[in-house]
Amino acid sequence: RYFYNFKYTGGSSNIKTVFLRIGGEGPLRISTVSNEATQMMTLAKQHKAAVFALEHRFYGASRPTK
Repeated sequence: RYFYNFKYTGGSSNIKTVFLRIGGEGPLRISTVSNEATQMMTLAKQHKAAVFALEHRFYGASRPTK
């Protein structure tokens, strides 16, 4: 499963910087790319970056075969 946020890029066609977070030992949450209080989102705002977050394991909500 993955989540993304283009809020600070000015649109998905204007991406120059990308931040990627690989999840840990549990399911990923949407707040990973939407909580503006986190350090990653603060830096994304400063650098006008797109933010992506990936689960590195299968936790049931994602379907890697579909």
